[in-house]
Amino acid sequence: MLTTSALPSAATDNQYLAAALDTGNGYIKFATSNSEVLIPSLIKQVSDNNEYEYSASSKGALIEFVESDRSELNGTRWLVGQPAYKEFPDSHDRITDDRQNKLTYALQALCGCLAVAPHQKEWSLALASSIHDSQVYGAKLKEALNGSHSAKINGKLTTVNIRTLALDEGQGAIYYGIKRGILPRDAQTVLLDIGFGTTIIAVYNGATILRASRYVHPQGTGKLVQMIADHIETRAFCGGVSGDPLLIRQGIETDFQYGRTSWNFKEVYLAVLMDWVREVLGPCLKKVDTWLPSSDFVLATGGGALMPAMASVLAKKKIAVLENSQMSNVLGMQAIAQQKK
Repeated sequence: MLTTSALPSAATDNQYLAAALDTGNGYIKFATSNSEVLIPSLIKQVSDNNEYEYSASSKGALIEFVESDRSELNGTRWLVGQPAYKEFPDSHDRITDDRQNKLTYALQALCGCLAVAPHQKEWSLALASSIHDSQVYGAKLKEALNGSHSAKINGKLTTVNIRTLALDEGQGAIYYGIKRGILPRDAQTVLLDIGFGTTIIAVYNGATILRASRYVHPQGTGKLVQMIADHIETRAFCGGVSGDPLLIRQGIETDFQYGRTSWNFKEVYLAVLMDWVREVLGPCLKKVDTWLPSSDFVLATGGGALMPAMASVLAKKKIAVLENSQMSNVLGMQAIAQQKK
C-alpha cells in the first residue's frame, strides 16, 4: 500500500495529465505517459528584458513569467538547462548549490522541461514530484508548484495548471521496480539512490518506506566530479586551477575527454573512484547494517549507478543496479500520479 495522500480533488478531472518531476541535483527529469525529458539542473535569472533573444535548445529554454500565482516571479526571465551554462559558464546557479534550490527553482525547472516537449498552449498537470524529505519539505514543494502560471517558453505563451503530490526521493524507483515485475509487492528492499548532490539509502517493505532506516548522505557523484576537478593532473592541464565540473561530468558520461580538448582523464577517474566509494557509499551501507540480513534485494538507482565501472564496484558489495536507473524514480512517480489522479 502506497503511503501517499491523494491529489487534491481539483486534479481528479480527466483534463489533468498525470506527470512527474524529479528536480535532481544533476539533471531535471520529467515524464508523462508518452514523453521523457532529461535536462541539466542549471538555472540563470537574466534581467535584460527583451534586449537579447536567447536561442532555443533541445536541453533547456528561456522562461518568461507573465502572470503566475507565484506573483514574485511575474516579469522575471530564466534560462533553464544547458542554455544557462552556454550563456553564463561562470555565473549560473546549480540546483546542487543549496538544499533550498529544489524548492526555489521547482517551477522554473518544470517549465524548462515543458519547453523540450511538444508545445501546447495549455498544460494541466496532476504532478507527482520528489523531494529529499517530504515530511519536512512536502508542503513547501506544493506551494512552489501549485496553481496557474502563464509564461512564455522560448517565446511561446503557455499556461500551466498544476496540482502536486509530494513524494520522497526513491519512492518512485521502488514503485517502478514493482510495476516492472523486478520486485515482488511484499519484498523488503534496500534502495541506494546515488544522486549528484546526495546519496540516499532506505529500506522498503513493498512500496512503504521504513522511515527509521532512511539516511541522507550530504554528498553524491558531485563529490567525485569535484575530486577529479581538484586532482593534481587536472590542475596541471588547466594551468594551475581546478577543472570545469560540467565538462568533467560530460566526459564521465561519454568518453572521458575534457570538453573539446585532447586531454583524456579516464586514469584520473579510476584513481579517485575507490576513494569516493569509501567516503560516500561506505557510510550509507553502514546505516542499514541491521536490515541487510532480512532484506530480499539491495538495489542501486540514480544516475550515479550508471557511471563507468560502478556496476562492478557495486556487484562486489552484492548490490544490483535497477534497470533504467537514472529515470526510474520519475517514471515510477508518473505511474503513482496516474493511479492517484
